[in-house]
Amino acid sequence: MQKIKVGFLVSYDYQMLKTSLPLVYADADEIFLAIDYQRRTWSGNSFELPDEFFRWIVELDHEHKIQIYEDDFYDKNLTVKENDTRERNLLGARMGAGGWHVQIDSDEYFVDFSMFVEKKIIKII
Repeated sequence: MQKIKVGFLVSYDYQMLKTSLPLVYADADEIFLAIDYQRRTWSGNSFELPDEFFRWIVELDHEHKIQIYEDDFYDKNLTVKENDTRERNLLGARMGAGGWHVQIDSDEYFVDFSMFVEKKIIKII
Protein backbone atom coordinates (compact mmCIF):
# COMPACT_ATOMS: atom_id res chain seq x y z
CA MET A 1 0.00 0.00 0.00
CA GLN A 2 1.25 3.46 -0.91
CA LYS A 3 2.18 5.82 1.92
CA ILE A 4 0.08 8.94 2.31
CA LYS A 5 2.41 11.91 2.79
CA VAL A 6 0.86 15.25 3.70
CA GLY A 7 2.75 18.52 3.48
CA PHE A 8 1.54 21.77 4.99
CA LEU A 9 2.80 25.21 4.01
CA VAL A 10 3.07 27.12 7.29
CA SER A 11 3.35 30.90 7.48
CA TYR A 12 1.57 33.83 9.16
CA ASP A 13 -1.67 31.81 9.15
CA TYR A 14 -0.17 29.08 11.36
CA GLN A 15 -3.11 29.28 13.80
CA MET A 16 -5.35 27.75 11.11
CA LEU A 17 -3.20 24.62 11.28
CA LYS A 18 -4.84 23.84 14.62
CA THR A 19 -7.98 23.04 12.62
CA SER A 20 -6.53 21.63 9.39
CA LEU A 21 -3.81 19.33 10.77
CA PRO A 22 -6.04 17.23 13.08
CA LEU A 23 -8.35 16.55 10.13
CA VAL A 24 -5.63 14.51 8.38
CA TYR A 25 -3.45 13.30 11.25
CA ALA A 26 -5.02 9.88 11.84
CA ASP A 27 -4.93 8.81 8.19
CA ALA A 28 -1.59 10.27 7.10
CA ASP A 29 1.54 8.15 7.27
CA GLU A 30 3.93 11.10 7.24
CA ILE A 31 3.32 14.83 7.77
CA PHE A 32 5.70 17.63 6.84
CA LEU A 33 5.42 21.23 8.02
CA ALA A 34 7.29 23.55 5.64
CA ILE A 35 8.37 26.74 7.43
CA ASP A 36 10.68 29.45 6.16
CA TYR A 37 13.67 29.37 8.50
CA GLN A 38 13.88 33.18 8.51
CA ARG A 39 10.10 33.41 9.03
CA ARG A 40 9.41 35.21 5.76
CA THR A 41 6.38 34.97 3.52
CA TRP A 42 6.54 34.54 -0.26
CA SER A 43 6.44 38.34 -0.53
CA GLY A 44 9.28 38.75 1.96
CA ASN A 45 7.22 39.96 4.91
CA SER A 46 8.20 38.73 8.35
CA PHE A 47 6.03 36.62 10.65
CA GLU A 48 6.54 34.98 14.02
CA LEU A 49 5.84 31.50 15.30
CA PRO A 50 5.57 31.40 19.09
CA ASP A 51 7.10 28.57 21.11
CA GLU A 52 3.53 27.59 22.06
CA PHE A 53 2.93 26.57 18.43
CA PHE A 54 5.82 24.08 18.52
CA ARG A 55 4.69 22.74 21.91
CA TRP A 56 1.24 22.13 20.41
CA ILE A 57 2.82 20.17 17.54
CA VAL A 58 4.73 17.96 19.99
CA GLU A 59 1.56 17.33 22.04
CA LEU A 60 -0.48 16.48 18.95
CA ASP A 61 2.15 14.22 17.40
CA HIS A 62 1.65 11.16 19.62
CA GLU A 63 2.45 8.85 16.68
CA HIS A 64 5.62 10.74 15.66
CA LYS A 65 4.45 11.42 12.11
CA ILE A 66 5.31 15.12 11.92
CA GLN A 67 8.57 16.46 10.55
CA ILE A 68 9.41 20.17 10.66
CA TYR A 69 11.07 21.15 7.38
CA GLU A 70 12.75 24.54 7.61
CA ASP A 71 14.38 26.03 4.55
CA ASP A 72 14.83 29.35 2.76
CA PHE A 73 11.58 29.58 0.81
CA TYR A 74 11.82 33.28 -0.06
CA ASP A 75 13.86 34.47 -3.02
CA LYS A 76 13.76 38.24 -3.55
CA ASN A 77 14.34 37.73 -7.30
CA LEU A 78 11.10 35.76 -7.69
CA THR A 79 7.46 36.81 -7.70
CA VAL A 80 5.07 35.70 -4.96
CA LYS A 81 3.65 33.02 -7.25
CA GLU A 82 7.14 31.79 -8.18
CA ASN A 83 8.11 31.59 -4.49
CA ASP A 84 4.91 29.64 -3.84
CA THR A 85 5.78 27.16 -6.60
CA ARG A 86 9.39 26.97 -5.42
CA GLU A 87 8.36 26.10 -1.86
CA ARG A 88 5.92 23.45 -3.07
CA ASN A 89 8.61 21.86 -5.25
CA LEU A 90 11.13 21.87 -2.38
CA LEU A 91 8.53 20.39 -0.05
CA GLY A 92 7.69 17.70 -2.60
CA ALA A 93 11.37 16.78 -2.87
CA ARG A 94 11.65 16.62 0.95
CA MET A 95 8.61 14.33 1.11
CA GLY A 96 10.60 11.84 -0.95
CA ALA A 97 9.82 9.57 -3.86
CA GLY A 98 6.85 7.26 -3.86
CA GLY A 99 3.50 7.32 -2.19
CA TRP A 100 0.75 9.87 -2.43
CA HIS A 101 1.84 13.49 -1.93
CA VAL A 102 -0.86 15.85 -0.68
CA GLN A 103 0.06 19.49 -0.10
CA ILE A 104 -2.28 21.72 1.86
CA ASP A 105 -2.03 25.34 2.94
CA SER A 106 -2.53 25.92 6.67
CA ASP A 107 -5.82 27.68 6.01
CA GLU A 108 -7.28 24.85 3.91
CA TYR A 109 -9.41 22.16 5.49
CA PHE A 110 -9.48 18.71 3.92
CA VAL A 111 -13.04 17.38 4.14
CA ASP A 112 -13.27 13.66 4.92
CA PHE A 113 -9.61 12.82 4.52
CA SER A 114 -10.24 9.24 5.62
CA MET A 115 -12.57 8.77 2.63
CA PHE A 116 -9.89 10.21 0.34
CA VAL A 117 -7.34 7.76 1.72
CA GLU A 118 -9.77 4.89 1.34
CA LYS A 119 -11.06 5.74 -2.13
CA LYS A 120 -8.70 8.50 -3.33
CA ILE A 121 -11.56 11.03 -3.49
CA ILE A 122 -10.68 14.67 -2.92
CA LYS A 123 -12.74 17.61 -1.72
CA ILE A 124 -11.12 20.70 -0.22
CA ILE A 125 -12.93 23.77 1.12
